[in-house]
Amino acid sequence: MSGVPRSQVLVKYLSVAGGKDQTFVVPDNCVVLLKAAAFQNQGSTAANIALRLWDKTAGMLVELFTKSLAAGETYEWAGWEVLNPADVVWPVTTAPSVAVWISGAVLLGPPPFPPNTAPAP
Repeated sequence: MSGVPRSQVLVKYLSVAGGKDQTFVVPDNCVVLLKAAAFQNQGSTAANIALRLWDKTAGMLVELFTKSLAAGETYEWAGWEVLNPADVVWPVTTAPSVAVWISGAVLLGPPPFPPNTAPAP
């Protein structure tokens, strides 16, 4: 397949001690549809997880969910969130050995319309 794939893995990793989580930053001239996230606690103790969306430019952070996972437990989220260039998908784990797998669609081209930021009447 040539070019940029539409659906793909955005972030995947196994967490390590010290909270070195990985992020996905939406590339320039792209729009991303965040579709699914899976967290599996492969460690022997409980772990807290969260999935955040961050707009660095506006200084805005939205937490889609937070959850505590027992050892061996898996949590899956499925939804539909649209992200613009420079927006960040930020999974959070508080313990080592949490597998993180996040997928979505990367669409080429800038967003056709700016978000509505006008105050309510």
